[in-house]
Amino acid sequence: QLNGDELEGLSNIKEIDMSMNQQSISLTNTSFINVPTLRILKLGRALKGTLDLKPSPFTPLVNLTVLDISNNNIANLNAGLL
Repeated sequence: QLNGDELEGLSNIKEIDMSMNQQSISLTNTSFINVPTLRILKLGRALKGTLDLKPSPFTPLVNLTVLDISNNNIANLNAGLL
């Protein structure tokens, strides 16, 4: 589970690639709270669980331009997710 503490101290990071991670990642609504400058986030074939979180885990990412959540078996997306 990615709760945000793992990314503490990386406030200037621009890109994270966790795609094809050998361990599936569960997101929380605070997963990306510590990386507000993130522009590229790749999570293809990496997620498990639901993306139906409120608030969305992507809310703090105001500079995000690329989000890859491909190949994650997502059936539904909450209207406020992105």
